[in-house]
Amino acid sequence: MIHTCALGGAWWHISGALTSSGAPGSRLVALGRLAGLLVGSAVLVQLALVSRLPWIEPSVGCDRLYRLHRYLGFVVAPLFLSHPVLLTFGYARQYQVSLGRQFMDIATGWPYARRRSRESRSSSPFGRFRISNEIT
Repeated sequence: MIHTCALGGAWWHISGALTSSGAPGSRLVALGRLAGLLVGSAVLVQLALVSRLPWIEPSVGCDRLYRLHRYLGFVVAPLFLSHPVLLTFGYARQYQVSLGRQFMDIATGWPYARRRSRESRSSSPFGRFRISNEIT
């Protein structure tokens, strides 16, 4: 219950203005963010179910845990697929670009964490190799 309230509060804080604004694509972006939050939460629940925690398994039973894990998997898969689809459609409408261009913008601009400054490249654990989409 606390987890659900925290998720709802986080989503509303981040995307609340998008749901009420009349901007094109804003509701799709808000739903895409919600789908992402729900997927992350559901995957954590999946891991908790399969880990057979000693304070859950005796009261529920191993068979019921695995059955619940299986049914929750049917919920995770569509949410997992809808997250990028809703975001791509929403941002394409918001910025008034084609779906193909928006997809390429997301795909090429995504790995922010892998871009490093020149100073940190020399201390890379991969030696002279870089993991990046930059052309040098």
